[in-house]
Amino acid sequence: MKVKNSNELTYGLLGYFAGKIAGSSVRISGASDLDKRSCKALCGGMGTSGQCGKFVLDDNDNQSEKVDFDNKEMQNIFDELNTTDSGDLVVLGSPQLGLEEISDLALMLKGRSFKKRCMIFCPRAIQQQAYDLGYTNTLKRAGCEMLFDCCTCLTPLIDKDDVDGVITNSIKGAYYLKNSNDVKVNLKPLSQIIDDETKW
Repeated sequence: MKVKNSNELTYGLLGYFAGKIAGSSVRISGASDLDKRSCKALCGGMGTSGQCGKFVLDDNDNQSEKVDFDNKEMQNIFDELNTTDSGDLVVLGSPQLGLEEISDLALMLKGRSFKKRCMIFCPRAIQQQAYDLGYTNTLKRAGCEMLFDCCTCLTPLIDKDDVDGVITNSIKGAYYLKNSNDVKVNLKPLSQIIDDETKW
């Protein structure tokens, strides 16, 4: 990986790239110190574009064939999946959000509210834990709809007749919303979504 200042969207794009070119496994160099959100984005992107079921983060292997993931490759994939510059719906949770991600989101949204409709997808067990810990109230005050045991992708809840464009940080979500739901997608990292799509 030869991209600087990476975030979860960068790692999702890397995963999509790796899934396209790799067989059953891939070794990734230059991508150390991933947080859980970035690691999850990498896995989600990789599973979306191919059948690669294993990756190893390792900067010390000199025997494998090397293919660079640089700014040009990243831009090519971004241009493939990012089909609009705006959207009227924010969608988070593809793969579904875990408790740590919901906790982070609640902290980021404290005192803010979405200017547009926002749908958050998570498992039922996580939704109950988030409710018990008070995160659900913070998210609802911010204008979020919590949906559980359903999927961002392949859902009848997001339809091209009702939605012009979806804003998301998910490569997996972008791929399926574009190709299965026929909905335009605006890809942004979560921090930019919060900056652009919420108000104090």
